[in-house]
Amino acid sequence: MRPNKTSFFIAVVFLLFSKTLTAQDKYFVGFNNKTGSPYSISNPETFLSSQSVLRRVKQNIAVTERDLPVNSSYLSQISATEAKVLYSLKWFNGVVIEVENASILNAIYSLPFVESIRKIFDASATKSSMGEEDAQPTYRKEFEGVNFYNYGNSLSQIKIMDGNILHNNGFRGKGINIAILDAGFTMANTLPAFDSLWQSNRIVFTKDFVNSTSDFYTTHSHGMMVLSVLGGNIPGFLVGSAPEANYMLIRTEDANSEQLIEEYNWAAGAELADSLGADIINSSLGYYLFDVPEQNYTYSQLNGTTTISAKAANIAFETGMLVVNSAGNEGDNEWKYIITPADALGSLATGAVDSEGNYAAFSSIGPSADGRIKPDVMAMGKSTVVQRLTGEIGTSNGTSFSAPLISGMAACLWQVFPNATAAELRQLIIESGTIYSNPNNMLGYGIPKFSIYADSVIRPFFNSYSSLNIFPNPTDSTLKVWVPNEFSGKVTEVQILSTLGKLEYSFTITCNGEYINFELPKSLVNGSYILSLRVNEIVKTGMFLKASKNGG
Repeated sequence: MRPNKTSFFIAVVFLLFSKTLTAQDKYFVGFNNKTGSPYSISNPETFLSSQSVLRRVKQNIAVTERDLPVNSSYLSQISATEAKVLYSLKWFNGVVIEVENASILNAIYSLPFVESIRKIFDASATKSSMGEEDAQPTYRKEFEGVNFYNYGNSLSQIKIMDGNILHNNGFRGKGINIAILDAGFTMANTLPAFDSLWQSNRIVFTKDFVNSTSDFYTTHSHGMMVLSVLGGNIPGFLVGSAPEANYMLIRTEDANSEQLIEEYNWAAGAELADSLGADIINSSLGYYLFDVPEQNYTYSQLNGTTTISAKAANIAFETGMLVVNSAGNEGDNEWKYIITPADALGSLATGAVDSEGNYAAFSSIGPSADGRIKPDVMAMGKSTVVQRLTGEIGTSNGTSFSAPLISGMAACLWQVFPNATAAELRQLIIESGTIYSNPNNMLGYGIPKFSIYADSVIRPFFNSYSSLNIFPNPTDSTLKVWVPNEFSGKVTEVQILSTLGKLEYSFTITCNGEYINFELPKSLVNGSYILSLRVNEIVKTGMFLKASKNGG
């Protein structure tokens, strides 16, 4: 008997395999090890792009066994059973397959490295469809002449976050890689909003996990509209939130059905984004109700760590990517709550407001099942200006369009603070929210006001000085700071500042030994802080997050 396979699971598998299977049903096959992998964590360049490795190095994130690709010999043995291997998942150490008969599954299950088999797509299930997005036409608006861009009617969705101020200061997403996980990008190669992206070669990658043989630019319009909110540029009509960023277009959503396989596709897309070196994942997708009732989630399962897509979002965040996800459009129906992976611990869940900052009734609310404030932030998702399939510019509704507004402004903010980690960036966005000091489960922490960072006094801390090695981070009460060589044996001023540069706490200490260790003052509330060590003109800084153990 192999370890970790319970009699209950075996009974379930027996019942499953005794049934007649429908052609093109799909399964996730989990493996019990990565033994014999030809890859090594000491040589990550063989399985991660240089950009992916650099992102980890900049954020002091170690490559672990979880990052290793699945064992290729295991894939070969799965293929030898006549199962069709669709793709592997290194973070979950397994493979998604397509099979046609029961004997194939029995043969797969008998392999010594196979841990579990889970059905994730039933080809016989009644299919639902998300339909094409409806966008109402809009009109050209006269240029106000006060901004770098002529936004037209899209000014409202940018200005409500003070995003135009970042743009005016030269922060427009240049050099930041944004991966869009979505349902399709119909005509994104020909519509006028994307001319500047193609002319400057900033559509850098495309991949279809739903159907590798489909015509990539004829599958669905949803992702195309999301891309227009991010990177579109038609002066006088539409300018996106990050018009100078690079984009990776990844299709993970099957618009013609809603089944668990789409969460596995989402995980595959997130893994790919990581491997390619994406900085930000924008996901205007979410799950709780499926075509196969047995796959449905209960609210109690949306606790940030249970669903497949939430687990993948958390891992993506741990690799140093910012994960921005739509909160969902369930606010005015029976479910009403956020959907997954917006519930993930690592997701920046984004709800929808109108142009005046008022809550949009369709926007999903919180809290998460484990009691965390959700959504995290809000952006304009009601009457958002988008590119239409007709070639015209129009407006559409949904948290699908508030999320890319936040993703794009996050890219601009990362230009402001290029040395910030994903965790630090996420916290900066949250702390700029209009109701950060008094959040609620309709509006989260409010609408981020990015202008507070445009000329912030903390920019030099991120961009001019070396970062400190701080542990643990996040912390509840105690900090350990490794002493740079320049400070060894010297009397050092230690300062803790808010992200807006306000001095919260300071003391002096002689740096004897490899590190200094001290207790944070009890008066320090939860949030992100700058730690500064100073001897005369020598300054070293780092950033840490204070978070109480109960999450309060």
